[in-house]
Amino acid sequence: MAASALSPFRRFVATLLGRGTRERRRLRQEVQQLRQRLAQTERFAQLGTWECGPDGEAHWSEQVARIFETGPGVPLASLDVFQDRIHPDDRARVGALRGVAARGHGHGTFDYRLLFPDGRIKDIRERCECWGGAARCTMTTFQDVTALKVAEAMLENEKSRLRAFIDAIPDLVWIKDTEGIYLACNPVFESFFGAREAAIVGKTDFDFVEPGLAAFFRRKDNAAIAAGRPCVNEEWVTFASDGRRVLLETIKTPFNDDQGRVAGVLGVGRDITSRKRMADALHVREQQFRAIAENSPDVIARFDCDARYLYANPALQKLAGLPVHAILGRTPLEVAAGRRAFVKLQEKLREALATGRETEVELAEAAPGGGEPICEHILFTPEFGSEGEVVSVLAIGRDIGRLKAAEQHLVRSHDLLQNLAARQDIEREQERKRIAWEVHEELGQTLMALRIHLQMIEQRVAGDASSLGEHLAAPLAMLERAIRVVREVASALRPSVLDLGIDSAIEWLAEKFIDENGTRAELRLDAQGLAMDDQCATAIFRIAQEALGNVALHAEASQVDIVLERRQGDVVLEVRDNGKGFDPDAARENSLGLLGIEQRVQRFGGTLAVLSAPGAGTVVTVRIPVLAPV
Repeated sequence: MAASALSPFRRFVATLLGRGTRERRRLRQEVQQLRQRLAQTERFAQLGTWECGPDGEAHWSEQVARIFETGPGVPLASLDVFQDRIHPDDRARVGALRGVAARGHGHGTFDYRLLFPDGRIKDIRERCECWGGAARCTMTTFQDVTALKVAEAMLENEKSRLRAFIDAIPDLVWIKDTEGIYLACNPVFESFFGAREAAIVGKTDFDFVEPGLAAFFRRKDNAAIAAGRPCVNEEWVTFASDGRRVLLETIKTPFNDDQGRVAGVLGVGRDITSRKRMADALHVREQQFRAIAENSPDVIARFDCDARYLYANPALQKLAGLPVHAILGRTPLEVAAGRRAFVKLQEKLREALATGRETEVELAEAAPGGGEPICEHILFTPEFGSEGEVVSVLAIGRDIGRLKAAEQHLVRSHDLLQNLAARQDIEREQERKRIAWEVHEELGQTLMALRIHLQMIEQRVAGDASSLGEHLAAPLAMLERAIRVVREVASALRPSVLDLGIDSAIEWLAEKFIDENGTRAELRLDAQGLAMDDQCATAIFRIAQEALGNVALHAEASQVDIVLERRQGDVVLEVRDNGKGFDPDAARENSLGLLGIEQRVQRFGGTLAVLSAPGAGTVVTVRIPVLAPV
């Protein structure tokens, strides 16, 4: 009965004991979980802990060993086992700081470096805290802040670079908060207020400029904040540093904090005074250009890089027969569809765009509707951008229809004049031939007969009247001179040797040149002989006569070579000397001899080439198509 009565109590005690065992097991599990979570937290935070109680027994976490990389066999007696890991340059300082904390001065935090055998360096942040008086307890935390130090160094470097960048900007740069209080500014802005940044930060515009301007600045700040985007405005301001007044183009941009709330306004002000003046000057020049272009009788147009019209003046609109809106944005071929002359115009336009060089074209075509023919001379002038690239082309076209008509009339007049000159030359040669024949045949024969009669009289009276012979001697001498003069005049008018052919005439001319000048001359004639009409032969003879005359007068030559031969169906006359030479380009303007030769050659459709240089002799080459004798 007693045993059975105790049985429930025993069961109760047993139940309590079982509950206590389970509770302890649960608590141990929670403690174990907390330790695991602490170890994970320490790993994540790169943080290790070291504890030392009043009995001097020390404990540290696994993360401390990881930070100091001591390995598993290090005794847990004190921090001295880590002394050799501290950088030699930091050991004395770390020891002094630990000593201060150990003497009961509360806590201390300090940074130092660890140096490892392989040369690696870690940055450590140690926090040491002591409490308990005589029964001193110490807890120390070690945190690997290497990544933090690197991040801080990078952040500081970025801040320095950003600051250097802002300070180097030639524009005014400033930062305000939402209340208009300055947070920062660059040196250019300092010159605007005439104060250093330290004196500007913490103040507002009302502390530096007159109230009306300060209120204007504030309104623009609030407008940018309200818009939530950059806002641009222009404002005239006066620099306090030197009193200069400038026009600023100001861009105010709101910026946000980490929570996305508007934190203030970034302002950038650029001096656009010169640009404004240039824009005003450009506007004036544009108006002047338009006044000239709109009233010019010439066609004026501007094209973009795709050869499309940017501008067309009224003269162009009238020529095209289209309003301006039907021209702008289109190419010349699109405007003048089906007009073949505009193909060349567009080719020249694209050439100017591609090469960057001026080019020109003449546009000639029948006018639409059967009007007067269109004849335009168009000059394309490339226009360049700031980088030297072609950005557009200016085209100016002038009506040259009347000029072309005048040129054609001049050409016809020139041809008529040449024909008249040729006819006159032919008639002059014929007249010379007739006069030479009459002088030679009529006067020469008469004089010859007179000489014969005088000689007969002289012979008959030679034995009876010596005095009569003396009287006849003088008339006979005069008669001889008259006959010689007649022959020379006849030869000058037209050498009778021309009747024997051009070969004989040139040979006679060469012999005459040698006799009169004493200069060596070599003559080379075509072996088969040259047959041509009288006019052509006379022209070649006169050209050779003029060339040899120039040699005699100017060349001071010791040797002359004369060549007359047939080459590829043409007669070629070449006169070469070794004289002092001359400048052919300069001589053409002043030498009537060369001009006469050139005109004779052109009359027969031939060519003239004069090769010479000072000190290098001269070669005159004439090529004339041969005309068969009539």
